[in-house]
Amino acid sequence: MKKLFLALILAMLTLSCGGSNGDADIPDNEQIPVETDTPTDMSVNTDGADTISMYFPIWTNKNFRFESPTHPELTQDIYVTYTDGVRIQRRAASAGISATEVLQLMDGELRFIFGEPVFYFFEDLIAVEPTMDLLLLQEPLVVGNSWEMDNGAASEITAMDAEISVMGETMIAMEITTEFIDGRSQWEYYVRDLGLVKTVYTTFDGRTIEIILTDVAEQATLIVPVDFFYPDPESELGYGIEEREIQIYTNKDLAAIFTEQLQIVGQSGFYWLPGGTVINSIEVDRADDALILDLSNSDISSEDALQALADTLGHFYGVSRVRPMANGQDYVADETTFGSNDFISVTVLPDQISHE
Repeated sequence: MKKLFLALILAMLTLSCGGSNGDADIPDNEQIPVETDTPTDMSVNTDGADTISMYFPIWTNKNFRFESPTHPELTQDIYVTYTDGVRIQRRAASAGISATEVLQLMDGELRFIFGEPVFYFFEDLIAVEPTMDLLLLQEPLVVGNSWEMDNGAASEITAMDAEISVMGETMIAMEITTEFIDGRSQWEYYVRDLGLVKTVYTTFDGRTIEIILTDVAEQATLIVPVDFFYPDPESELGYGIEEREIQIYTNKDLAAIFTEQLQIVGQSGFYWLPGGTVINSIEVDRADDALILDLSNSDISSEDALQALADTLGHFYGVSRVRPMANGQDYVADETTFGSNDFISVTVLPDQISHE
C-alpha cells in the first residue's frame, strides 16, 4: 500500500468526490493560515524567508483539476474536505475511484501521514492516528536543500525560478527533483500562492509522463448521491429507496447536513427525524465496522423507523451496524434499551446498491 501511495503522491495526485462539483451557499474561498503551538515552527518565519505555506497554501472550497496530456486515466479532481490549519484532509476523483489522504504541515515540514487508496466515505479524519510518515517538503526553501524519504528516495530543491506553462500562463515555480533507488526520476513544480501545479516523472520502461493543473473551480462543493431508505411493506425487500444529493464543502458538519435532510418528509410520506429530533454527532469506528449515532432524544421508537435510520446512515458510511444513543446516554425505544454492545444491523451494505 505504501508503494502505491508513494507513486500517487509523487505523481502529484493522491486523491473521488463521488460526484461532480457545484455551487452552494458556502463561505468564500479561504486560504487557511498555518498555526501551531510549537515555538520552533519553521512555517512562521519573521525574517522574510519563503515558507511551505506560501507554496502549499491550504485552500478551502476550491476544486483543483489535474490532467495528463497523454494519459487521460490520470485525470483527478482534488478537494480539501477538512482542515484545522495544520492537518489537511483531501479527496480526489480519478476514473471512478475515490481515495483520501491526510497531510500535516508544521515545524517547517509537509508530511504525508495517512492514506487510503480506495475510500468512498466522508468522515472527518483530521485527528486520525498517523499510519505513514513521508516527508514531502522541508524548509528552508532554497536551492540545494535536500531530504530523504523512508523508502530511500532522495529529494532536492533544484530551482526557485523554473518557468513552466500552466493553464495558458507562464508561471515561476519552485522545482523539486526526486531520485528513486530504482533509477526513476521525478520533477514537481510548486507556484507561490497556488500550490503544486505540475509533475513530470519517468516510468520503469523509460517513458515520461506529465500531470498538469488545468482548472481551479471557485466556490466548489462536492455533490454526493445518497440513498435514503424507508420501510415499504409492499416491496419484496421490505424497504424503499429515495435518491437525493447532498452538498459537502470544506469543514461542513455532516451531522448538520443529515439532520436537515432527515427532517424532510420523503416522497413516500415517510420522515426519519420526528418531533424536532436532531443528530448531535456521528462517530465512525472503522475497526469495529460500526457507527455511533447520538440523537437529541429517544422519540423514534418504531423498530421500522430505527431500521430506516440505521440503513440510511450505515449505507452512506459503509458500516454494517449502528448504535443509537440519546444525548450521550443509552437509547431507550419502548421496552428496548441499546447499551454499549447493542447495535442495529444495517440491512443494505454499499456494494448491494448501484446507480446506473
